Amino acid sequence: MNGDVGRALYKRAGELGIPVGFLVSPHNYHEIETLAAVYPETEVIVDHFGHCVPSVDGSEVPEFEQLIAMARYPQINVKLSEFPRASNQEFPYVDMFDWVHRLIEECNSGSMGRCNTGFITVILTGGSGLRQESSRRGSFEVAS
Repeated sequence: MNGDVGRALYKRAGELGIPVGFLVSPHNYHEIETLAAVYPETEVIVDHFGHCVPSVDGSEVPEFEQLIAMARYPQINVKLSEFPRASNQEFPYVDMFDWVHRLIEECNSGSMGRCNTGFITVILTGGSGLRQESSRRGSFEVAS
């Protein structure tokens, strides 16, 4: 991604106002950070929670902390999607609740760009926790 061709494409996308989407593993985050620092005009979408997976025992996941740290680049957006792939649990993917809340807090604080969704409908409410909004798999209501 950080080679000459990748940088030229990334720069041109920013000039044209076209966001660049990344379907990456956490070991690629440093490349995204480098591009974001050099080309702040280019919007970024990191897909599927950046392919982070919660720990089974609830301990901190360094890769997710690194994803959160990328909030210092306001042009970086995170797509909240693929709950069934990311979660270690069955629906309603309780192990993802804290991550969803943390990402939304970063978005609401203005430090991170946006928290986008794929097939998941995220709605901020005054309640607490996540609940299924409809019978469609992967549709949630997120309480702030």
